Amino acid sequence: MKYENSASKLTRHLERKHGEIWDSEMRKKAEIHVKENTLDKFISYGNKYEESVLEWIVTEYEPLSSVDRPSFRKMIASISPRSEYIISSGSLRDMIRKRASASRAILKVSLQAENLAISFDCWTSNAAQSYLGVTAHYIDSDWVIRKVAMQCKTLITANSTAEDIHVNILSALSDFDISISNITAFVTDTEPTMNKYGRLIKEGKHSEWIGCICHILEICTGKVMGRTKVDNVADVLQKARRLVSVFKHSTQKMDMLLEKQPEGQKLKVLQDVETRWWSVYTMIERLIQLRPYISILAQENSIVLDISYMEWSLLEELKMVLEPFMSAQYLLEGEKYVTISLVPKIISRLRNNMKTCLQQLEGKSLGFIDVLKEIYDQFCKEWGDGTNGTVTGLHKSEGYRLRQVGLQPIHMIAAALDPHTKDLSGIPKIERDHLWKMVQDAVIAHTGHQQNNNNEILPTRSSKSESTKSKRDQMFHIDDEDDDGDDNSDDGNRGDYNKQSLGASDIKTSVLLELASYRALSALSFDSNPLTWWKEHSMIYPLLAACARKYLAVPASSAPIERLFSCAGLTVTKKRAALKPSLVNDIVFLHESWDTLAETEAKTLKRIKLVE
Repeated sequence: MKYENSASKLTRHLERKHGEIWDSEMRKKAEIHVKENTLDKFISYGNKYEESVLEWIVTEYEPLSSVDRPSFRKMIASISPRSEYIISSGSLRDMIRKRASASRAILKVSLQAENLAISFDCWTSNAAQSYLGVTAHYIDSDWVIRKVAMQCKTLITANSTAEDIHVNILSALSDFDISISNITAFVTDTEPTMNKYGRLIKEGKHSEWIGCICHILEICTGKVMGRTKVDNVADVLQKARRLVSVFKHSTQKMDMLLEKQPEGQKLKVLQDVETRWWSVYTMIERLIQLRPYISILAQENSIVLDISYMEWSLLEELKMVLEPFMSAQYLLEGEKYVTISLVPKIISRLRNNMKTCLQQLEGKSLGFIDVLKEIYDQFCKEWGDGTNGTVTGLHKSEGYRLRQVGLQPIHMIAAALDPHTKDLSGIPKIERDHLWKMVQDAVIAHTGHQQNNNNEILPTRSSKSESTKSKRDQMFHIDDEDDDGDDNSDDGNRGDYNKQSLGASDIKTSVLLELASYRALSALSFDSNPLTWWKEHSMIYPLLAACARKYLAVPASSAPIERLFSCAGLTVTKKRAALKPSLVNDIVFLHESWDTLAETEAKTLKRIKLVE
């Protein structure tokens, strides 16, 4: 073999004729190359790898044993030979525990400075263990609404009575060193145990409790649809459920239904479930969508269809009745935008729409009218009939089985403090002055609480900007007759601000000045963000802004806790029912709060560095 100042022919010869020796030497060379890498680079690489695997396991509901599987290690080894031995399921468990513990410590510091709204409920896992899930909601200093999963722990008490739940909630708050006095409101469903818990909270004057609005709306529609006394409606709903069951219990018939539909648009029937919000609506809507294909199967004698043409029309009418409720529930389930302030307007619109429809169709023999009357009657039991002079005070009375009824003070105060809904169109005009007085009292109380508990020096409007009583009186006189308000600018109301400790009379004067200026503004359009508006105007209305952060953070529904339980259900599957509750708690905590935790940790560490 001729050598011509190049090793290429030699290496090709070794690779082709002496493959085993070549492979052995190349492996040795690779091992030497790995060993020669610095320890710092290896640790840096390992940390990034471990962090990525941790995020993948937590956010994608992957079993911890995934990292032990040969296929996973082979995939990672194909990327880099070093990664194969970095992590195991045992070390991953330790990483989850350490990460959760460190995140809770940082979150604890952040939450103590906030006014929190708490949503909670109980859940039973596949392992027949009872868990209490708790989520916290707040608006941070950047005016971003946040949600964190405080816990998903097994109950520390043997029972789940209202008193037992209170003990568990206090334990959850103590884990983060949070006082119950810092809780703006507790939000739960309205089943009897939670109703009793709400009464305990209010009687002890610990905080406020509001029932989930979506649960209450479901009572107005779901229970009526489930036990309606209107024969033709009950019959058609029963037939609809039987039709859905035909496809649900026969894979062959379901395949036939899918084959009839065009590619890319294949849909399956949906069964209504008593515990699932607006499931009757989704069942009816899906059947109406699939009606042409179901009819084809009936013509081919593949199924027996006993729903007549008139009954299909009745289903479409029922869909029209239920659709506004579904839209309202869907809107109020959100957790990344303000929802609590929308409640008065939505309740008013639902009531007025039903009232108008019943008046226009009075005397007509349409199948859905009687059902609509039943829903309207149930709605009025829960929210009142909207008679002038009754809306803002209805919350003081109690409904069936001591249930909470009507708009609660938090709903109305939040509506007033939301620039979108400050026109209070869901409140009768003769009651709006009373509501603004409620807002005034709430802001004064919150300002005093902040100053007394935290010794804060609050920014306030200087007296130079409003020097005479007559000028102040003019600002207090606001004409509320026009819902749209006047297009006034706030440029002339900025004034000068001093940092000073306020006495009781100073607080009231400052609150009155800010309220008068704020009320004179026109309401925002609904395509803008109210939190962005408050961020831009927080120095103009500092006392109102502080109170807005408190009230606008409250969720209108308990949907966030249901999402937490969805996460828990995907974590504790039948194949993973042996997971220890403490590990379940850590995984759910990290999964539900991953993004918020990352941002909170970055801000907290930044503040610590600035202090140092």
